[in-house]
Amino acid sequence: MAGVTNYGYDTKNQLLSEQSTRAGGYTFSFAYDLAQNPTTFKGQSRSYNVNNQLIGAGFSYDGNGNPVLYKGVSLAFDPENRMTAYGNVLTAGYNGHGLRAWKQTATGRRYYLYDGEELTCELDAAGNVAAPIIFGANGLLVYGGTAYQFDPQGNAVHLLNDTGYADAHLAYDAWGQPMSGTNPTPYGYKAQWGYYTDAESGILLLTHRYLDPATGRFLTRDPIGVEGGVNLYAYVGNGVVMLKDPSGRMPLAPIVGILLRECLVGVAGDMVEDIGRWLACAIYRGIRHGMPGVRSCGPFPVPSLCDLLGGCIGGMLGGEWLKKLPLPEDIKDKILDLLKEIAGSLLGGGLGAGLCEEIAKDPPHVVQPKPRPPRPTPSPIPVPVPSPGQGACGSGGAIPRPGPPPAM
Repeated sequence: MAGVTNYGYDTKNQLLSEQSTRAGGYTFSFAYDLAQNPTTFKGQSRSYNVNNQLIGAGFSYDGNGNPVLYKGVSLAFDPENRMTAYGNVLTAGYNGHGLRAWKQTATGRRYYLYDGEELTCELDAAGNVAAPIIFGANGLLVYGGTAYQFDPQGNAVHLLNDTGYADAHLAYDAWGQPMSGTNPTPYGYKAQWGYYTDAESGILLLTHRYLDPATGRFLTRDPIGVEGGVNLYAYVGNGVVMLKDPSGRMPLAPIVGILLRECLVGVAGDMVEDIGRWLACAIYRGIRHGMPGVRSCGPFPVPSLCDLLGGCIGGMLGGEWLKKLPLPEDIKDKILDLLKEIAGSLLGGGLGAGLCEEIAKDPPHVVQPKPRPPRPTPSPIPVPVPSPGQGACGSGGAIPRPGPPPAM
């Protein structure tokens, strides 16, 4: 599909405009409120309530924020807020990990097998393989007998048969609406990353949640809560061109920043004890012996490559990723508390233990002050005895009188 598509963004990297010469040409405009709700979507006005839920005729929600009436269609959800029915065109069930285990439509039932959270195979109602699914290092490769080629956003643009010829040419807008071509497979918009389209409803399954490309929003709240953003229904913060969310829980591109941050935190945490001991040595010996004492502590501790890798992996596993794991909140809280205790003990243990070790190696010697020499006893000052006639001041003394002036 030849052509050029241009995008415009606001300062928050939210998509404001999409103008394309592909698929016959089209232009869309968008606007958002402060909570990331698209108040204008492809030129059409939208309204939301205080819970960031799309409202208007044909919309109604239950107490968990699930749309029991969506664009006039009745939806059903299980106690875990997973959609079990979309009108009368689709019903579904889920396994213990929250992944869709089967789907029932007018054409029959399909069962789904996974490797972790990655879909690997579809079975028919009799348990026969209906479509093997192969993902490689860079995403989707094959569904059934169809191979894929993608555009820079991960959308399927060419469907290839087993002879290598293209059976279909496709085009999608930024939010996932098909603009050209017919796709007989469930992989189209962001197919490279595993977005699975239910043709019966036009809604996409992103592992744990359903995305509606016609509204640009998830149907249900984010299962990880505000950890995924302040708006529980928003899709990738409206930065749809370059961001993706294969799990339905978190945009993928920001993960890079989070991982780097947690990597640095992990490396720093791993180095804390060594740094603490070095500081204890430098402080103590510096006070005792000056710069020669500081130099005797050796160079400032620099981590080895193994230290960096170990700390980085530990930080990633113990930080933001832990919050995203589908574990009970009380378990995650206990693990986080344990990590905080470990970090505290590393700092306290490193500096405190190091200081104790330095004191044990080189105990301080208290210098006793030298005794002051005794003061010499002053000799008595002799009292002059007045000559006769001179008198003396004091009791019984005579005051001397001056003699006559000398003769001129």
